[in-house]
Amino acid sequence: MGQAPSSPAESNGRDMDLRLWSPVIVGGGEWMYLGNGVTVTDRDFSGEIPDECLAHVFQFLGAGDRKRCSLVCKRWLFVDGQNRHRLSLDARDEIFSFLTSMFNRFDSVTKLALRCDRKSVSLSDEALVTISARCLNLTRVKLRGCREITDLGMEEFARNCKNLKKLSVGSCNFGAKGVNAMLEHCKLLEELSVKRLRGIHEAAELIQLPAGGSSSSLRAICLKELVNGQVFEPLVSSTKTLKTLKIIRCLGDWDKVLQMIGDGNSSLSEIHLERLQVSDLGLSAISKCSNVETLHIVKTPDCSNFGLIDVAERCNLLRKLHIDGWRTNRIGDEGLMAVAKHCLNLQELVLIGVNATHMSLEAIASNCEKLERLALCGSVTIGDTEIACIAKKCGALRKFCIKGCPVSDLGIEALAVGCPNLVKLKVKKCKVVTGEIGEWLREQRRTLVVSMDSDETEAMVVVDGEAENLEERRVGQGGGVVVPESVAGGNNNGGSRLAMIRSKLGFLAARNLGSWPFAIFWVLLVEAEIDFARLASVTDDRSGLEMSFELFLWTGGYWSPDDRYLGGESSRVGTFTVEEFKMSRVQLIITEQLGYEDNMKKLSWFPSETPNTKVDIETMNKVAHYGVGFGAATLYVVCEDDPYIGRRTGWNTSLEDDENLWLENPDDGNVGEHGDDSRDGNSSDEAGNFTEDESSCDGRRTNVDDKSYKRFEIGQEYMTIDSFKSALHKYAVKKRRDIKYKKSEKSRVIAICSNGKCPWRICATINSSSPRVVVRSLQEEHNCTWQGKVSLLTYSRISEIYIGEFRLNPNFSAQQLQEKLLARNINVPWSKCERSRLDCLRKFDREQDEQFSRLFDYVYELKKANPGSTVELVVKGTEFEKFYVCFGALKTGWKAACRKILHLDGTFLKWRMNEMLLVACGRDPNDQMFPIAWGIVEKENTPNWRWFLEHLASDLGLETGNGLTLASDQQKGLIAAVKELLPFAEHRMCARHVYANWKKRHSGADLEDLFWSAADSYYPLDFERKMQALKDYDAVAHADLRISLWCPWSRAFFTEYSKCDAVENNLGESFNAIRIARTKPIVEMLEEIRRRVVVSNDKKRLEAEKAKGVYTPRAVALLDQQIELAKDCRPLGFGLGKYEVTYVKNEVHDRFVVHLRNKTSCSCRLFVVSGIPCCHIASSLRLERGEEQDPKTRISQWFTADKLRACYCTPLGPVNGMNLWKVTTGLRVTRPPFGSPGGRPPGKNRTREKGEKKKEPENGKMPKLGITMPKCSHCFNGWIWCCFWSNDANVDLQHCLMLFVVHVSEGIMVM
Repeated sequence: MGQAPSSPAESNGRDMDLRLWSPVIVGGGEWMYLGNGVTVTDRDFSGEIPDECLAHVFQFLGAGDRKRCSLVCKRWLFVDGQNRHRLSLDARDEIFSFLTSMFNRFDSVTKLALRCDRKSVSLSDEALVTISARCLNLTRVKLRGCREITDLGMEEFARNCKNLKKLSVGSCNFGAKGVNAMLEHCKLLEELSVKRLRGIHEAAELIQLPAGGSSSSLRAICLKELVNGQVFEPLVSSTKTLKTLKIIRCLGDWDKVLQMIGDGNSSLSEIHLERLQVSDLGLSAISKCSNVETLHIVKTPDCSNFGLIDVAERCNLLRKLHIDGWRTNRIGDEGLMAVAKHCLNLQELVLIGVNATHMSLEAIASNCEKLERLALCGSVTIGDTEIACIAKKCGALRKFCIKGCPVSDLGIEALAVGCPNLVKLKVKKCKVVTGEIGEWLREQRRTLVVSMDSDETEAMVVVDGEAENLEERRVGQGGGVVVPESVAGGNNNGGSRLAMIRSKLGFLAARNLGSWPFAIFWVLLVEAEIDFARLASVTDDRSGLEMSFELFLWTGGYWSPDDRYLGGESSRVGTFTVEEFKMSRVQLIITEQLGYEDNMKKLSWFPSETPNTKVDIETMNKVAHYGVGFGAATLYVVCEDDPYIGRRTGWNTSLEDDENLWLENPDDGNVGEHGDDSRDGNSSDEAGNFTEDESSCDGRRTNVDDKSYKRFEIGQEYMTIDSFKSALHKYAVKKRRDIKYKKSEKSRVIAICSNGKCPWRICATINSSSPRVVVRSLQEEHNCTWQGKVSLLTYSRISEIYIGEFRLNPNFSAQQLQEKLLARNINVPWSKCERSRLDCLRKFDREQDEQFSRLFDYVYELKKANPGSTVELVVKGTEFEKFYVCFGALKTGWKAACRKILHLDGTFLKWRMNEMLLVACGRDPNDQMFPIAWGIVEKENTPNWRWFLEHLASDLGLETGNGLTLASDQQKGLIAAVKELLPFAEHRMCARHVYANWKKRHSGADLEDLFWSAADSYYPLDFERKMQALKDYDAVAHADLRISLWCPWSRAFFTEYSKCDAVENNLGESFNAIRIARTKPIVEMLEEIRRRVVVSNDKKRLEAEKAKGVYTPRAVALLDQQIELAKDCRPLGFGLGKYEVTYVKNEVHDRFVVHLRNKTSCSCRLFVVSGIPCCHIASSLRLERGEEQDPKTRISQWFTADKLRACYCTPLGPVNGMNLWKVTTGLRVTRPPFGSPGGRPPGKNRTREKGEKKKEPENGKMPKLGITMPKCSHCFNGWIWCCFWSNDANVDLQHCLMLFVVHVSEGIMVM
């Protein structure tokens, strides 16, 4: 960077120092006086260096040095800008104004990185387009946290940067359209990496290669942490040149995606699968890619030996195999032996958490002769025998890593004579291996590099040319100090050297110090014996910067026995200084910012000196010092009184796996027992209707694996005596042992086996130094046999376990419960099961009574939270009678945007209530369900329907029903109420209910087809033809069906006002699909319905905001179907917008008249009824001139995207919990009496009077049961066969016919 100017010979030493450390680089050929008689010539010696050489020198400088050099002179600034090919920018919105001048200087950039932190606003589409216009030669782009960039910006960026070869995006908000644009325009794209792309959701379009896209250039795809990564399936499966595929921590089922990939792509050579929901089906699909050379299967618990065997048998070219079994024991010797048998080219094998034995390792060592790198980590079955086998058989092994395995010095000794090509050995976390064996092995094999845990604990410096321990040097005397080789230089990488030093002095990690000054400063600190922790807490007065660090919190999880944090979620909570980092501040963040309970306050961490040992935090000082040193700190938080995730997520029983019920109990407080957290996902159907799996506010389900059950141990701690007893109950049921209490006191519990000769015994007492209960003595051996009895399994414990079963199935009997327990080899008397059933019923009754008593308060809270809503509660005295609710937001949405059609239906409440739930739903512009109002009444009859419709008509302004359409089943009370209140409304009958009633007398596949063909007819003549065909087939069935036409159930009789052609009442039925909500107490049920409506409407609102185009997706999809059918139409123009369209398909020739001017219409009536142009209109528009030819312009205005947004623009208001409700009245509402529903139970016949004859069947047919078939005396056959079917000449037909008439007249059935 220039040379120092020369000076006269008379200059003294001070001047010499000035010349050495004060370079002068100026141009102009003048003289400069430096003082003290020193005069130098003003000359730039670097001016003679060509620009190319100067640029080449700049390439070897670090980022900081290169920035400083660019400020020396204009020439260096120009050379640096013209030859800088890599550029990384802080992509905040504030730099937008500087982009033009910045890229005027750096116009040769080919590799660009744009990063923006979470707290800042990132660059927008305009800035991205500006960058792409300035940097046309970009080949690599990385976007991180650019949340303001949309699909439009990415599309314009792709148009400008057509030479792009590598794209990496993360934490951005654009979606599938932006990715598709990059694939369409960047035809040279070779690598695509996508991480946390928030714009890709469930409704996102598929990502696939366009015609003529980058199919011939794309080589690698990496998908990380995506919610809906399955949209990349068409891209991955259709890219024939794909070599590398990495899928890491993406949600959803990936088996189907991998099956498509395996069927369509044989060029894959490298596959990474990490933390995915992949089973053996996915691995079997991967095995079809026979060219795979590298395979990583990391923490995929559903993969087992079977899938690995398929991969090994077909992928014979496999060279690198990484398996992290996550200690699930699903991959073991069987799969590894298949690898040894078929993958003979294996060069690298990594096994983590895989319990392999000497059998599989010996097979691998013998067959895989090219194996050079082997890593065995976290396996409890790999010991000295396995290591000795590897040492004996693996002749080509060069690098060997052993970590966390029960290996001793004997196994390491075997490596002294085995593995002749071994150059590096790493032994970590093997507690039995000593440091002496490492020294001995180095002496035996001097070319072998041995790395062990003991090596890292000794920090070495060079003293007088010899290595010496740091602690010894600090107390030693004399000797010169030389900078350590690891600090001063050597062959090691400079970046790693600096990182090692900064790990010692983390508080200076952010300072801009060179390697040499930093290293010298480190040695001086060692010599001065300065306390690093104390020095870390001091601020840098020179720079004015305060010591701070980033804090990350893992919350909501629990600790496993081996100090692993299971479950939970990670959160970045902000930046802290040492002064701000207090225990109270962290607990406030956990409760208020993250929303956890107050008892979530037990903090732990892993110090850097012991990274595998969990340490509970008592004071925050040490954590703060380490956080400042390393720039970040991570804390792990669990409940103070209970480390289980199940305490926060709630208790929800599962009927599919009873073992979970016995192992997990909400009352347990054992510090040593742990379980895995399994959370049920939520989903909804395609039409946006309510389904049983839709999002709800129930507690998450907690599953506990059998392997997580922990045995009793001496010294084990429990929170309370009750929690210890609960653990005893679980032990008794799990082990099926009959345990009883010998002593049960407030401070002591002694339990023994009920068999007097059995030695099993346990004693637990309260600890003297803490309130916890500690196991003092334990004899865990049982010598008794199982007798099928568990005395600790009381009726209350049974009711706690199976309360969910009773809640979902009110008819669950004591006998069924007894059989369920007996299936678990537990014999419980019927009387105890009956008491358990009655105990559940009492709990439910108490819940109902409490919630009925607060109904008036609930009504007040709903009205306060949702102004303009109609909520009415009717009581008879104090007894509940009726309830009605219609929220103001739903009223506004229906009036503003929904078609004038209502679906009405009623359903029974499931649990200990005889009442009915009445509902009214509409259809939004996207033809999805829009709930409007619901109510609870005593029964489904005319007065109750009249009361419900009166409120509904008042809320929606229906008046007498002009222009209104109602759809319902054939409920008589509803029909009468509609005729009375809404006489001018069109009342449609649900065709499915009409068919179900008609089917009771007339069943058969042909009749069913004839019925639905008539129901789907759009015009009356077509309907009459279908009915005539039915009459020709069965006249009686035709006559019965004609009776039901007093209410329309066919499209032929639908009016044009509702623009809805649905013949079924599915929307009303879908609302009634909330089975679980109907099993809850009344307030919980109403709140569950309200929350489901909120979740469903919010989801539809987001979809409406993202909707593109003028019309809704459902309307466009229906129109596309008609456009597809238009290819079979032959339009003939008559002028003035009149056409005659012939529809020809399957030898059917139908002809219709179409009008396109003034008012669009077609004689087929599909457009009139549904509002969607039919295929005849779509085909005629092709010939129309002077008019808009796009069929979308003819779609009814009820289906516009603007109306869809207006439908959901007003959200419902949030409601407080019951504990915050205001007490509005002293009246305590009581629940109505519960009894058997009216009417005869299904399947039960009426008891007939003595001598009463059975009713004659209406269809004229007699039953065959109990009738003796008379025989012909001549032929001994049945009468019908004898008279009509016999060809025997000996049969007297006249005689048989006469007997036939006699028997028929007497009422005898002839067979």
